[in-house]
Amino acid sequence: MNLLNKASDPSFWNKVREEEYYKPFIANLMSVWDELCENRDFPDLPYSKYTLFFTEGDREVYERPYFERRRILNVSAMLSLIYPDEDKYFSKLQDAIFCVCNEYTWCLPAHVYAHGHGSHEPYIVDLFAAQTGFSLAEIYVLLSGRMDGVISNLLLSETKRRTVDATIANADKWWWETSTNNWSAICGGCIGCIAMLLCPEKLADLKPRIDSAMEFYISGFLGEGMCVEGLNYWDFGFGYFTVYADMLYDYTEEREDYFARDDVKRIAAFPSKVMLTGNVVASFSDASLTASLSRGIVHYLRDKYSGSVTMPGDKYCIDNSQSDRFAYMLRSVLWTEKPYGKTDDEKNEFGYFYAEKSQWYVNKSSQISFAAKGGHNNEPHNHNDIGSFIVAYDGRQIFADVGKGRYTADYFGDKRYLSFEPSSSSHSLPIIDGKGQLPGECYKARDVVATDSLFTLDIAGAYGNPDVVSLRRRFELTEAKVTLTDSFQLKKDLPITERFVTFTEPQLYDGTLLVDGAMVGYSDGASEVRVTKRTTYLGGCYLIDFVLSAGAKSFKLWIKRI
Repeated sequence: MNLLNKASDPSFWNKVREEEYYKPFIANLMSVWDELCENRDFPDLPYSKYTLFFTEGDREVYERPYFERRRILNVSAMLSLIYPDEDKYFSKLQDAIFCVCNEYTWCLPAHVYAHGHGSHEPYIVDLFAAQTGFSLAEIYVLLSGRMDGVISNLLLSETKRRTVDATIANADKWWWETSTNNWSAICGGCIGCIAMLLCPEKLADLKPRIDSAMEFYISGFLGEGMCVEGLNYWDFGFGYFTVYADMLYDYTEEREDYFARDDVKRIAAFPSKVMLTGNVVASFSDASLTASLSRGIVHYLRDKYSGSVTMPGDKYCIDNSQSDRFAYMLRSVLWTEKPYGKTDDEKNEFGYFYAEKSQWYVNKSSQISFAAKGGHNNEPHNHNDIGSFIVAYDGRQIFADVGKGRYTADYFGDKRYLSFEPSSSSHSLPIIDGKGQLPGECYKARDVVATDSLFTLDIAGAYGNPDVVSLRRRFELTEAKVTLTDSFQLKKDLPITERFVTFTEPQLYDGTLLVDGAMVGYSDGASEVRVTKRTTYLGGCYLIDFVLSAGAKSFKLWIKRI
């Protein structure tokens, strides 16, 4: 069975080589070749870099060369397919396979203990061990006929041993098999694809576990299709889910079709819900600020749900030609044969959307896009951000969510909320008695109401302060204006500072602020207004703090586009 379809046909690669549409993709491949491959040795992965995460919590020193190796593997494989007569590309590919297959482990140091392993067992299946194995499996199917025997045997044995066999041997299951985040889709999907491609005789042992992992993954969207991890994690997790579901559909001769399910269709619609203006997104949780979606995945879903799901246009997508994800790089040509038209690029869905279970609210008009959230403070890639909001227009966030912080050991450990970005200090939220919100599922919103012009919720429960009886946050929305009213019910007077976050330095004029083309007014209850600049992992921001007068019962702020 040919599961890679036209990718196995030399005439398809002739088409890629010759047609104008693919020229930018090939040019990008060539730039990676010139940067990483031409007359360059492979980056080292010494033990000292491997252990740096465990001694200092640093991820980047090891992960940078780790992913660079995979970019070399991927680009040399793609160029070997496009230019089969150019020996230098295939020679580099065989060196890359040899290099990657001789690594001590494919699991990142940061993920070793995520599996509950107290020792550095080399055959742990994490996100990137699974992804590496899947890359090698597809490369084997497409190019093994040209490989030296040593290389093809090494690739085949190491890929099976480190992924499929390691999973079968781990009868107690990997932790991600019951995860409701992107791990279950990526790891499970890659393992399933590897088995279908390289050892279908072992799929029967794995299939029930993969089926279960996929159900856990889908359940994480709560039937609403909302990815609370953020849009970049939708692209990562649902992208690999899409690749697996497509291959399974072919493998089972159309008997198993995840895309026929309504809950999967709702997940596919997530980008259109949270892209606010241009490529600016609702960047809650550990999200990126802008959309860089995988073009092949977007094209596939656009075709699969033609007319029923709006997908972003090409200008919001990347072709993955410089990616460490070979599956996405390959499908940037397999699943993409024509660009979107201008109409698709400019299409925007105005109106409001509210996901009742995840408590995300998005309201987009021709003048202003608005997003806010309730939920709880133990979500995947959680930030302490109950009641925070974003105002955006003209391709930028005006009142902002700064997105993710720098990934380190502490960032995913007990010290996570000492980092600025995931703490409530980096969000447009009240600070009560000098303290922000607390982490944990019990710290959550209550009494949430959403309509086409109103979003209101009580966020007192996120602070864990028994003296805060109620903190009702009310957003009223018109075409070009957002009005926020916070109402406090306290057992005793507490100092309160209302904090708001922007990317542009605000200008203060007699009770009015100008913020990046928006006029911002506020009630008289503030005794002091302070503006400070703060560096963030993705750039920098300004914090506008309104220090409320003692005994204040409410605070109002309105944001109007000029």
